[in-house]
Amino acid sequence: MLFMILFTGVVIDAGRVHLTAAQLQNAADAAALAGATKVRVDQAFSRQQAQYIGGLNKAMGDDALNNSVYLDKNEENLENGDIVIGRFYPNYMDSGKPAFIPTDDTGNPKPNALKAVARRDVVHENSLP
Repeated sequence: MLFMILFTGVVIDAGRVHLTAAQLQNAADAAALAGATKVRVDQAFSRQQAQYIGGLNKAMGDDALNNSVYLDKNEENLENGDIVIGRFYPNYMDSGKPAFIPTDDTGNPKPNALKAVARRDVVHENSLP
């Protein structure tokens, strides 16, 4: 009987982690699509849109808690940031592999894509309880 209760708890926790991961992926996808629409002409607007749309999503869906997804604008355009503007190459240097290269301070390479990463962790002050 005790084993059954423990196993049920593990299954519920695993399901909750899986659900949260899917919700975070949906938020990142929505943010990337929203930001990418104007990335070639207005990078600041693209970052703002990505952050706004990402924030409309929730992860771990309890409306009583503030579980909104927060994406940092990453205006320094650091490669490991939440929102990164860069250029996507489907066949980078004829390697047959895709690559995403963040733009530098001068705007090179010319941007054509926006990468968004949604996470729940201590750094973002939204870690899972």
